[in-house]
Amino acid sequence: SVKTTSSAEAKAEATEGGNPQETMASLARHGDGGQVATTVSDVSAAVDADGADIGSEGTAAAAKVVAGTDASARTMCGGDAAATNSSAGPADPLIVELVQFAHELADASQAVILPVFRRERECASGKGKSTRKIAVSDVVTEADREGERAMRDLITARYPDHAIVGEEFGKSGDPLTAEFCWILDPIDGTSEFVCGAYHWGSLIGLCRRRVPVVGIINSPATNDRWVGAEGMESTWNGDVISSAPCDRMSEARLNVSGYGLGALQEPDWVKCVHDIIARTHTCSYMGPNAYSWGLLASGSLDIVLDAHDCGVYDFCAIIPIIHGAGGRVIRYDGQGLDNGAVLDMDTNYAAFAVGDEELVEPVAGLLEKAAWLSK
Repeated sequence: SVKTTSSAEAKAEATEGGNPQETMASLARHGDGGQVATTVSDVSAAVDADGADIGSEGTAAAAKVVAGTDASARTMCGGDAAATNSSAGPADPLIVELVQFAHELADASQAVILPVFRRERECASGKGKSTRKIAVSDVVTEADREGERAMRDLITARYPDHAIVGEEFGKSGDPLTAEFCWILDPIDGTSEFVCGAYHWGSLIGLCRRRVPVVGIINSPATNDRWVGAEGMESTWNGDVISSAPCDRMSEARLNVSGYGLGALQEPDWVKCVHDIIARTHTCSYMGPNAYSWGLLASGSLDIVLDAHDCGVYDFCAIIPIIHGAGGRVIRYDGQGLDNGAVLDMDTNYAAFAVGDEELVEPVAGLLEKAAWLSK
């Protein structure tokens, strides 16, 4: 499993031996505030603040860490991220800035939503009271709305030219023409949230010209946060991660959302899912996929099948995270939603994710009869 270390512990551990390369690597992993540092200047500033003498060797080491080429900076499940994600490299400074802002959005929504979790019946504010939107499994709470509103307010204040697509309040600006568009789902898994289950989360995605470039899965109930961005290796609570190698269906750990398995009832979908379950090693059915996507990225799952009526806010955020960890996000018809694919903001998608490229063909083959659901 991945070891999570606080920034203070990292500083003490790294500086104790006086090795400048170890100092830079550790601080690049953890940053000054517990988050992963993403630029050489960020790491240098953190070290200089503590008075560590890093010199040119340390700066070079930091550059390797930021680029994802220093093996000492990787603490991962399932393998070597540099090997599985060859696209990782020095990040665009603007993307780095927007990743940090995405953390602010996650913090803001969490501050609104988490205090209501498992207290909805006693909250005088009514934030946790749910109302049904369409089906029994499709509900919304005031916490959903306030969580999205908190993020929208921050975006509008900081980046007024950015468009927004949110599950609760729809579109702001023009997602088709804006260079940047934020894709927000404040509570992915509201039914689980209302029922007190832990595996709900916030999905925060950012598209650049409709291509996903930043993603955060924030799980306030478990204090987990997965982050992915263009040109950066994906992280889980600040540590670089990799999806797990698995080239055989018979060894794969599968997750199917309970909603996707039972509520929609299209025979093609149900048969395909049953065929896949029969061929995998084991399967879980734990609610929505916000948490499941993160588990796949960090190596605990090999295949995640989502329901086939997903809006763009249900999966945009997961694309940079899974891609940056070495996995793939694929439509049922076999077309990739990663690797620079342009998203249609108005289309409902049917998609699955795998941790290993070798699983794409067998899973897509078994979903062939349900491929029409991707169109």
